[in-house]
Amino acid sequence: MNRMTIGAALFATGIAAAVAALGEAQPGRTLEELKAETQARADRNAYPLIGLRPDEVREALARLTSLDRDEWAASWSEIGERYMAKKDFRQAWLYYSFARWPVPNSRGKQRAYAICACRKARARRRSSSRSRGSTAARRRWSSAFHRSSSAASACSRSILRARGSRA
Repeated sequence: MNRMTIGAALFATGIAAAVAALGEAQPGRTLEELKAETQARADRNAYPLIGLRPDEVREALARLTSLDRDEWAASWSEIGERYMAKKDFRQAWLYYSFARWPVPNSRGKQRAYAICACRKARARRRSSSRSRGSTAARRRWSSAFHRSSSAASACSRSILRARGSRA
């Protein structure tokens, strides 16, 4: 019993020390460093910017004036909106997905995440509608369509809420 108590105490002390070490102010990237690294990754089509166009990345980064999370989401979402207007849902999804990067931890990023999830569902439905050849494929498509049509209306409502409109 004493060994377990001592082991638990040592474990808790180790966790507390690790948390304290992480809690100390560690220097983060400045806005200029973040912009430079993001653009470099876009130029070589590297993760997490795979599929984003370097000139549009440059445009989104030029709009950023601080490390504010909502400003980040708004800058990338603006390009996503442009692709939605063109009905290029895959490209819109890529920009909305990056708008919520790395986690949806602010209101703007959560809004981008909701729209991103809906765009992905819509793109999936569009691609499944192209492959409706065999009877089995038609059954799968029909089943997926009925499941996704209720999800689509939920997506539409969440997009309207995200944009500030009423559903």
